[in-house]
Amino acid sequence: MRTEILDRAVSEFLGKHADAVVVNLGGGLCTRFSRLDNGRVRWLEVDLPEVEPVWLQVFQTTDRHQFLAYSVLDYAWVEAIKPFKASPILFIAEGLLMYFSESEVKQLLKTIQTNFPQSQMLFEALSPFMIANYKRHPAVSQTNAVFKWGIKTGKELEAWDSNIQLIEEWYYIDRHPNRWRWMQLFKFIPPLRRSMKIIQLRFI
Repeated sequence: MRTEILDRAVSEFLGKHADAVVVNLGGGLCTRFSRLDNGRVRWLEVDLPEVEPVWLQVFQTTDRHQFLAYSVLDYAWVEAIKPFKASPILFIAEGLLMYFSESEVKQLLKTIQTNFPQSQMLFEALSPFMIANYKRHPAVSQTNAVFKWGIKTGKELEAWDSNIQLIEEWYYIDRHPNRWRWMQLFKFIPPLRRSMKIIQLRFI
């Protein structure tokens, strides 16, 4: 569901801005470029230097698809993207921001807004309830991963800075109801309905 929502939102962005730049923060081995390439988009994957050798075993670097070896919290990657700031820019953060503290998320959004006004961002967010109970997640419980940041709704981010605007918010539980079985009932309980979502922002 996360992939479906993000793919559709990115496709709609590229439908309006065929020559856009997409910056995939914490991209890992994401294959979204392969699915959505329109022949014109420039796609930049930002991830840790130790990921790059593995990425190069899977993907081929081209003029339009490149890997930038930086931690997302090492803002040196901003300088690598500045040459493209005249183009429409879409940032993606999938399965990433919940691992950052609130202050780190605020700094990331402020850095993007300051350096790339008029850009947009798509990111996955969990609710504070999900963050507090993340150890119950069957996959996360088997690792040393720690979830740190959650948000009830994207509207809260507009209070962080007047230059942040919420465009849209999609909840996972609203999609494919038959797959949720008895958990469909969660959609009638607002805190649970909003527990897993994709948020789209515009920076001005």
